[in-house]
Amino acid sequence: MNDLMLSFLIGLAIFGVVELIACLCRFAFSRQKQDEAVIVMPLKGELPDLEFSVRRIRHEQNWRYRSDCRVFLVDLGMSQESRRIAEILVQDIDGVYLCKQEELLGKIRENICLQSR
Repeated sequence: MNDLMLSFLIGLAIFGVVELIACLCRFAFSRQKQDEAVIVMPLKGELPDLEFSVRRIRHEQNWRYRSDCRVFLVDLGMSQESRRIAEILVQDIDGVYLCKQEELLGKIRENICLQSR
């Protein structure tokens, strides 16, 4: 009886390892790299979750789509604290830009270059 149970557990372990390898292969090879994404976030008032939102957007673009992502934070009247957080994010994270509404097109022109493949 013990040999039967041991054989069953070994078989189950082997099946689990094979499934894990298959899952990792599907994950690694099924995601196609997407083109670069541009996200514009209009911001107004007090924004307590600003850092979380920006980091989540960047993480999801990198993780789900394997895509570079540029995030433009557009100041439409943010509080001083939110603006300070936005300025820190710009310094800490590549691809995050802060501008006023009037400056948005200029910032996009400066930081995005479309190229043919």
